[in-house]
Amino acid sequence: MASQIIPPHNQDAEKVVLGAILIDHSLLPKSSLSVDDFYFPRHKEIFKAYALLEEERAPIDLITLAEKLSNEDFLAINSYASETASTANFSYYEGIVREMAVKRRIQRICLEASAAVSDLSVDEVAAKLRGGIGSALSGRGSELISMSQVASETSSSVKRRCEQRGEISGVPSGLKDLDTITDGFQKGDLIILAGRPGTGKSALAMHIAHHAALGKKPIGFISLEMGSHQLGVRSMASFSRLPMWRLRKGRLDESHKEQLSSGAKDLSSLPIWFSFTAREVNSIAKVITSMVKDRGCKLIFLDYLQLAKNKDAKSREREVAEISWALKTASQVHDIPIIALAQLNRESEKQNREPILADLRDSGAIEQDADVVILLHRKKDKEGENTPVDLIIAKGRNIGTGKVTAWFNPENMTFGDRPDE
Repeated sequence: MASQIIPPHNQDAEKVVLGAILIDHSLLPKSSLSVDDFYFPRHKEIFKAYALLEEERAPIDLITLAEKLSNEDFLAINSYASETASTANFSYYEGIVREMAVKRRIQRICLEASAAVSDLSVDEVAAKLRGGIGSALSGRGSELISMSQVASETSSSVKRRCEQRGEISGVPSGLKDLDTITDGFQKGDLIILAGRPGTGKSALAMHIAHHAALGKKPIGFISLEMGSHQLGVRSMASFSRLPMWRLRKGRLDESHKEQLSSGAKDLSSLPIWFSFTAREVNSIAKVITSMVKDRGCKLIFLDYLQLAKNKDAKSREREVAEISWALKTASQVHDIPIIALAQLNRESEKQNREPILADLRDSGAIEQDADVVILLHRKKDKEGENTPVDLIIAKGRNIGTGKVTAWFNPENMTFGDRPDE
């Protein structure tokens, strides 16, 4: 039966990509495609010839290709270039070729797991699927990549960053000291904001969401803990700079009403989309897809991870592990950062110390799947109008670890780099 399954592919997209590179060979070093991303053997040979000429620092044209290709392959690429009207849509067709390649890898992984299902335990099958699909989605398929290709891609990336010196490469947090370490929240990353109740993690999430939205980036916020009124009051306190107790009790004089009106006007202009009903892991995944596809969201929050459910899980640890993996997968599939809030256990409070990764509640899978873990630590003896909160970067897959201090005003749920902000 497996032999009858046709692997996903798009012949026309492959032809356009190869034809465009021959027309404009500067597209090749900018492309993230590899030989194995192409389905048809002829197209693999043509792209392999391109890569060899690039390594040799030779021009990519019909004269040099004639030495690398068979007569049939040479005639084919000549016709592809003639049929390619423009290189303007190269990135679009490149994306199609890449997506088909990922689908083929996922299909192969599923078929291999299916063939071995009788000989493996459920956990082993799940681990095989998780590891293989996660690898495919992150672009680490089974193809071999030369050091020359790695060096070329790295060099291009560094040069681009040099041209953008001083700019944040990811979505900024609105806290300069934090952004200095993270360089913003990066596409495809799962970021965990974890803390004990009352440390300000939900307020920090809203601070980041507000700041990104003010920068015209659409934001998605999936709230499992608070309803629209609670989040609305917190956001209004932040934007109007009014104490939350005044908003909750309606204790406003005329000047306060002016602040309220101004805050409401600013809030209503923000491109933030909320979900308050998704709780099962499958519905959360659907909401994330809708937020990205329908609303163009560039950053999505989940508040908070341990409240999400997976009714098919046999244990609490596996339930949290499946939810964590689903969020990581969604971040890679949609190529956006996802920030999930999480609870810490009581050990750091009991021992009167800073939290560590081991304090993440319910599952080590959160630590494993996350690219960045930020632990909030708010000292009990430092509470007041402006409270220092340590943001401990306990894990940073590509950034290392570190610690910065932010200042939190619990009266109006605001964060700043300094007490007076």
